[in-house]
Amino acid sequence: MAGVWRKPWITPQDYLAAERVVEVLSDSTEAIDRREKRTNYQKIPSLREIVLVSQTERLVEVYRRDGAGWTIDMVRDGPVMLAASDLSLPLDAVYED
Repeated sequence: MAGVWRKPWITPQDYLAAERVVEVLSDSTEAIDRREKRTNYQKIPSLREIVLVSQTERLVEVYRRDGAGWTIDMVRDGPVMLAASDLSLPLDAVYED
């Protein structure tokens, strides 16, 4: 596309400015995504939400920064609330074929 510049990589500064990270879990990386990556994401000062989406069951986990700690919302039915963007996403839309 002429006139459109796309960044070919993500810099560390981009990560430090992120408000939300979404990870789609897979069998081969789920343990790393849950432990190491989530723990490291929680150290990013600007980050307000971490969203983990399961591929093996209808489950979306939304971790939200709450003051000095984090809360978790386990969504198996109904809307997925993404507070950082004031957005409500139907769970059916997440798992739509």
